[in-house]
Amino acid sequence: MTERKETSFSGYHKKSVSERREILTEEVGLSESETLLLENGLEMDKADLMIENVIGKYEMPLAVATNFIVDGKRILVPMATEEASIVAGASKAAKMFSRYGGFLTEVGPSLMKGQIQIIPQELGLESIEMIINDSRNFLIDLGNSMVPNLVRRGGGVVGIEMTKISATRVGPMASIDIWVNTGEAMGANLVNQICERLSGEVGRLTKARVNIRILSNYSEQRITKAKCGIPVNGEDISEDMANKIVEAQVFAENSVDRAVTHNKGVLNGVDAVALATGQDWRAIEAGAHSYAARFGYKPLTHWFVDNEVLRGEIGLPLAVGVFGGITEFHPQIAVSLKVLGVKSSGELSSIMASVGLAQNFAALYSLVNQGIVHGHESLHRRKKNTGQ
Repeated sequence: MTERKETSFSGYHKKSVSERREILTEEVGLSESETLLLENGLEMDKADLMIENVIGKYEMPLAVATNFIVDGKRILVPMATEEASIVAGASKAAKMFSRYGGFLTEVGPSLMKGQIQIIPQELGLESIEMIINDSRNFLIDLGNSMVPNLVRRGGGVVGIEMTKISATRVGPMASIDIWVNTGEAMGANLVNQICERLSGEVGRLTKARVNIRILSNYSEQRITKAKCGIPVNGEDISEDMANKIVEAQVFAENSVDRAVTHNKGVLNGVDAVALATGQDWRAIEAGAHSYAARFGYKPLTHWFVDNEVLRGEIGLPLAVGVFGGITEFHPQIAVSLKVLGVKSSGELSSIMASVGLAQNFAALYSLVNQGIVHGHESLHRRKKNTGQ
């Protein structure tokens, strides 16, 4: 990540849009054309190439959250969202934690799983599993021959396993699981391509009928963790406030109704960064909720007091990329990635997890204090004053 100095972003929220853009341009080193893209955005001819039946463009506000320090680096975080208080809450929380080192992260490998569903015809599942095990190296090499560019970038198929599904209402079946190192790309299209091209050979080897061939959005190996801490009874948080936040955490741990909304607050931050940087936020949401439900639906974060420090932790699967797909097609996404200063998918996932943790803290801090509505009121007053 590119080093950011703490200078002109003090009081950023009080400045006009043009003043913020001018500060950002100087701070990040945007060119004139890149600065113009912040307002002009996606051209209609490019929009028409992205999806079918295009009739226009649907725009959302693009903001930057300030005060973030992630793994020792000061960063500005682009966020695209329509919901009031998200950017302000994340920035306020980041400022509080920045006094104590900010956020520290840990990133899992860039692995995604593809699945080839097979329905046994001539052989049983035990025999099919033996064939897959014996053919593993052959299938890995064959898969890699299909994505030479990915292999050149250090990625490719790294493993093949079989998951037996013995008892279903339509009979036995299995998943041939293809593990792919996607490198700096999100990897969805690459994994789908590998699955589809390998499926014929899998069917031939196993004498089984192949049904669907597609990636899994449950990126269980691609877990990103972030943590932070803030002293209790310091200038930022009292012992009473810290205890109330822990009580709110425990409430979410024991109430699915609360846990869903608790995690929605996390994803308010994660999704806003994902949308600004061209990630598949729907896949991120699906993976995050699946991960939260692996032992019964639970919060993605954990808040606790240890040695007079309120500590926060988060872990969630984040299949993100800074290469390929829409990241190279949508002009504003390129600007957002430049503002972030990231060069790898791991750096991006570290930031997203940190923003999710900050957003969750901001929501809990507000809920146990004046309530969530209070934080929206100033922006609503601005709308009324402008006749909106």
